[in-house]
Amino acid sequence: MTNYFTNDKMSDKDLHDARALDDVNFSDVHDRETLELSHKWLCRNPDLYTVLRDEDGRLVGYINFMPLKLDAYEKYRKGQLSETDITADDIARYEDFEIDGDMAGQELDALFCSLNIAKEHHNGRAFKVLMISFIEKIRERQNRGVKFGRVLADCVSEDGKRLVGRLGVTLPYQSHTEGAVLKEIIMDDILAKYANFIINQPVQETDERGRTKKALDYCRGFVIARLCNLRIIRR
Repeated sequence: MTNYFTNDKMSDKDLHDARALDDVNFSDVHDRETLELSHKWLCRNPDLYTVLRDEDGRLVGYINFMPLKLDAYEKYRKGQLSETDITADDIARYEDFEIDGDMAGQELDALFCSLNIAKEHHNGRAFKVLMISFIEKIRERQNRGVKFGRVLADCVSEDGKRLVGRLGVTLPYQSHTEGAVLKEIIMDDILAKYANFIINQPVQETDERGRTKKALDYCRGFVIARLCNLRIIRR
């Protein structure tokens, strides 16, 4: 049984490994960003990626979650901008939306670019470890004052479409990728869905810093808070 761990930083080598993974799983998607563009994105915001590794430290999956400036977000949702058109200047930085940032108090919108896991690790456990780590990162940003608003998900693969499921609204605008579905979701709905998903199907693996347990604690707290707000349970 493979043990997985996650980390937040994507190195230059990781970018090459991620591209090799894309070449296998997204081979039918022809309009993909270049390595040069990915590097520029990463320089603008080093926290775009959540990286999944196996017990030998090899990259076996990742999530690319890209916060966008409002103008770029609106253009993307209207079909006026594709992923490969996004420049480094279109990407927002988390610190600007934190408590002491210039954009503090304003909602931050984002593009869920991709979730990609090597086919030999499609065992359910790898997905859970990766999603738990992703949720933990979002919750940590919220604790620093970031207010997430809308999320666009350009669902290319069947896995991506199942991941989003019935969440959000399917936009009438044509996706730039043939067969893809463009959906707009509220971040709180994503957290609520996958907080319950993770609690109901807990993962035993943790990384070297125990991040999985911490993420579960975040998720339980979030669900309890939501139930209290809805008056389903009392404090």
